[in-house]
Amino acid sequence: MNRKEDTARLDGMAYALRTIKQNGVEAFERELAMRGRRGLAIPVSQADLVAGSQRIKEMTLDTVLTLAVATLHDEWQFGKKRCKRFADRYSLKASCLADNLVSWDDYTQMIKDELDLKIEIRLND
Repeated sequence: MNRKEDTARLDGMAYALRTIKQNGVEAFERELAMRGRRGLAIPVSQADLVAGSQRIKEMTLDTVLTLAVATLHDEWQFGKKRCKRFADRYSLKASCLADNLVSWDDYTQMIKDELDLKIEIRLND
């Protein structure tokens, strides 16, 4: 093995020991499973993951809102007032999701029940 691989293994072992001492074996097992599912290396801390994923979520919501407003304006001639009203409601519903007051399943089921439209969210497992 080369020196770089040895250093990476030792870093991983040190990280595992610190995590187990601080949070217990069960917490380490959960983190190890999460890192395995996401293919995340040791140098990325849990705090960095949370901060990074938050920025990704915010950017995703912003880009979807932009596309939706552009579509409403282009295709159905929504003006400033109706687009603002839509954007405000969209932001409220996004906040409800972020605060765990509703789930994606709640929204997709409501759309199916009330509009008879089936929307599936493709999961990235």
